[in-house]
Amino acid sequence: TALISGFLREREATTADPDLVLDAAHLGAAYLGGVTWSTLAAAGRVQEARPGALAVADRLFATRPAPWCATMF
Repeated sequence: TALISGFLREREATTADPDLVLDAAHLGAAYLGGVTWSTLAAAGRVQEARPGALAVADRLFATRPAPWCATMF
């Protein structure tokens, strides 16, 4: 889960309900900025547990310009 509406001062467990529900792989995709939370939700990869949490997450993780890697492998 990802906690969006509040921030913990230290790494500690919380009993608060999550705003978004997802697995670590999809958290990584959103964190790297290549896909929005709303896109992940539309694909069934993220569940919005609190109304409005997707919009907040989209703004919080937005990058301009979009990520791009010029290194060829």
